[in-house]
Amino acid sequence: MIRAKFDGIEDAQIEALMAFRARHGRFWKAALLTAWMNGSDASEPGGSALRRLRNCSGPTWLDTLRPKDLAAERDRRSQAHSIDVVLR
Repeated sequence: MIRAKFDGIEDAQIEALMAFRARHGRFWKAALLTAWMNGSDASEPGGSALRRLRNCSGPTWLDTLRPKDLAAERDRRSQAHSIDVVLR
């Protein structure tokens, strides 16, 4: 299976996806695809970040996304930000 790439994905988009996943449970990807199709993503918390993600990466990217990769990317970015703060 092809794995989702995170190049060009903003931190806010990662956080919006994590929050959406937490709110919608096991079938969060199907819920997000439906929201993208009917425009209800705009009313979600982090809706603008979810919409940018749809416009830039789209449903095919979402299909390749594995939840553990999403969590790992969030953790990697969190560590990188922590290191950056320490180095300043």
